Amino acid sequence: MVLSPGDVVMLDVMYSDQTGMKQRPAVVLTMPDANGDFLIAPITTTSGLGNSTALDAAKFARGGLPHMSWIRADRVFIVNTTTVVKQFGTLKPEAVKEVLKILCPAIGCK
Repeated sequence: MVLSPGDVVMLDVMYSDQTGMKQRPAVVLTMPDANGDFLIAPITTTSGLGNSTALDAAKFARGGLPHMSWIRADRVFIVNTTTVVKQFGTLKPEAVKEVLKILCPAIGCK
């Protein structure tokens, strides 16, 4: 599967205590590097969290998610392409820019 920024995917994610795994949706923020590593922002169905942006059907160029969700721009992390289980769709470029607008002040990008 070829991944690009804006793709919404399901990932196998390790619990923080390393005792197991769970599957979670996320939005791809960067192209995978030569090792298959890329930056993601997790997606949640919990509303009202700081540094998040709503993700509804109108923000998708194609595909979608079954529930109203929010992108957590405050919890970005690196994963590998081997953790991708499936792809839900792709966001419109404006939706990706919304996430970066929240993320960039925290990490210093433009």
